[in-house]
Amino acid sequence: MSRQFITHTIKTIHQTSHYTFNEMTVSTDGIQKIFPQVLRIPAVMIIPITPTGRTVLVRQYRYPVQQEMWEFCAGGIDAGEDPDISARRELVEECGLSVDTIEFITEFQALPSAAINSFRLYVTYVSDDVLNTATHREGEDEILYTRIFHLNEIRDMILSGEFNSGTMLAAYGVLAAYLERGRDGGQGGQG
Repeated sequence: MSRQFITHTIKTIHQTSHYTFNEMTVSTDGIQKIFPQVLRIPAVMIIPITPTGRTVLVRQYRYPVQQEMWEFCAGGIDAGEDPDISARRELVEECGLSVDTIEFITEFQALPSAAINSFRLYVTYVSDDVLNTATHREGEDEILYTRIFHLNEIRDMILSGEFNSGTMLAAYGVLAAYLERGRDGGQGGQG
């Protein structure tokens, strides 16, 4: 049976430089409802990986949940900016790493039940020596510090609840699938 999903109106309630908060009047199968909608500027996420399976995470304070969280390097795409350039810029800003080559993996919606919050996920392969130079810039938004982890440590942090941002969990899952496909001989990472 086919269902009908109709959007009647979208009313902007509040707007900032990175977010737009809307109220949507919609109907599903003829029943009208009001839904909130949050629009976030498109974003990039970039994960540097070494041949030994190490990467860097950023410890950030997230005001909406009022807690510190471990995250991959990520940030908004500036208006008119090429996403590849955004990814490289975020890696420099958040981790002090400059790279020449990056690989686009995929794009995903981080919270489709309430927001349009798309992330373009990238990976870059770096040496252990380069990764060891990772550090954040003082005064960079909510960043507290960076720390190097092995991907297996992140897996354990997921299972213990220490690595618990939904967006980062999605990125880790995509990265793991990408690296595994590369190990299996398909198009994918160097895993």
